Amino acid sequence: MPDDLFAQVLDSLEPEKEVSNEPFRPIANPETGRPGDIFNALATWDDVLLPLGWKKVGHEGDNRRQFWRRPEKKDGISASTNYKGYDLFIPYTTHFSELEPLKGYTKFRLYAVMNHGGNFGTAAKALVMENYRIASSL
Repeated sequence: MPDDLFAQVLDSLEPEKEVSNEPFRPIANPETGRPGDIFNALATWDDVLLPLGWKKVGHEGDNRRQFWRRPEKKDGISASTNYKGYDLFIPYTTHFSELEPLKGYTKFRLYAVMNHGGNFGTAAKALVMENYRIASSL
């Protein structure tokens, strides 16, 4: 391989992103205006889970980590939110084929998966339209 080709390949490589040990926290004041960022920052887990039929069944410690039971289940725990300060939903259940057990979901990702088949564009449009309806009715 010619030396200049090797240099071109090296120049075109992107550096790996640094891995952070900090918990995920949504942008407090999203400046991008992206509906998903705004939803992550302003919505609560109650806003996302209660309309889907989930029930809050307990909490741990300083009330940050909350435990949830999926719809149609009589007892037990199906998921948690805010584990170790991460603002994520972590399902334990295999009941929902669209959810991967033990994978962390942001509020917007969970909203998109559970309400719009994982289509983020459709989910973002739905949030924008819902907020437009609310604003126009004020």
